[in-house]
Amino acid sequence: QLTAGAGATYTPQLNGLGRYGTANQQQFFTYNNTTINSTAANPGVQVRFFPNLTYFWGPFGAYAEAGWSTTGVKGTTQVGRRTVNTSANLNDFAWQAAVSYMLPGENSSFRAIRPRRAFNPSEGAWGAFQIAARAGQLQVDCDTFEIYSDPNTQAEQSTTAGVAVNWILNDNLKFTLGYDWTSFVGGAPNAGTRPATYVVTTQLQLSF
Repeated sequence: QLTAGAGATYTPQLNGLGRYGTANQQQFFTYNNTTINSTAANPGVQVRFFPNLTYFWGPFGAYAEAGWSTTGVKGTTQVGRRTVNTSANLNDFAWQAAVSYMLPGENSSFRAIRPRRAFNPSEGAWGAFQIAARAGQLQVDCDTFEIYSDPNTQAEQSTTAGVAVNWILNDNLKFTLGYDWTSFVGGAPNAGTRPATYVVTTQLQLSF
């Protein structure tokens, strides 16, 4: 089963500028405090477009998406002794792809997985297992730096790869063990690059 979709937004940004983080919520990019994209009289505008594809065939599943975001910003820069107001439309781009495989022989789905045999060791039933891998990248517009964000502390690109095992015990309980590696471009003084991160995560999910 192959499914294609897309989403788009065009909206004034009245609540300030956002920030970017890794898959494990470690922030690697934010704007300078002097950068704004909204005022009471002239709110900035953000445009986003996100196409995506999903594919499922028996126990195999795949997902891919890309995202383009254009944000109008305003800032200030020093020209000699003068402070000059500046503005720009900044274009950021991101993509991610993921694949998964269900064990033992369960069908993969975009919806919540329901094991054929819920966890019950006395009957030799262990639920379902899913192995997964993913990769993704986010690129910040290079025109962002110096005026709108500090290249000595904020990265202009992150690339992530990860693997995970999901143990789905029954319709309500799932345990996840994951490992993610993230590298960066920029984000350190003197045009340096901040160190890569390596993270192991666990999650126990209970749903009703």
